[in-house]
Amino acid sequence: ELVPAQVFGVRASLKDHIWYINEQTVLYPAGSHVVVSSLDQKLQRFIPCTERSEGITAIAVSPNRKLVAVAELAPDGEPATATVYDVATLKRKKVLSAAAANLATREFACMAFSADSKGLITQGGSPDWTLLHWHWEKGKLGAASKQSTAPIFQCSFNPYDSSVVCVTGDGV
Repeated sequence: ELVPAQVFGVRASLKDHIWYINEQTVLYPAGSHVVVSSLDQKLQRFIPCTERSEGITAIAVSPNRKLVAVAELAPDGEPATATVYDVATLKRKKVLSAAAANLATREFACMAFSADSKGLITQGGSPDWTLLHWHWEKGKLGAASKQSTAPIFQCSFNPYDSSVVCVTGDGV
């Protein structure tokens, strides 16, 4: 089995794709991995995509910087997934699937954590464009809302009231 030791480059096609975890740690997508790079130690750790993934479509880091959610493009006929990882250990905490809302989308176009890091919104892509609100620790879908028939580019929580979210896109 091939195990990466060092990765050069970044997948620049994603929005909000480079995150500072702390003053010396940066997280970013590169190829089929999320790289957690320690600048002072010059050490990289990796979160690999799942075996059947066709690439990373979105990344969100929690406000407390302890969690990262990674969305991956699913193969044809399979639902989109977002996986929440612990940044310190890189261990998988929860896998969330668009199948929970009976959606046909293969991708989540964007994601965001709530201010308390307990909620996660995932914006489904074509053809559904449905926003999903997750109680991610329980793996439960809290709400779903069809947003548009046009692309959505960004979603976020109100930092003071997690019952209020914002989406940005064409014709929204």
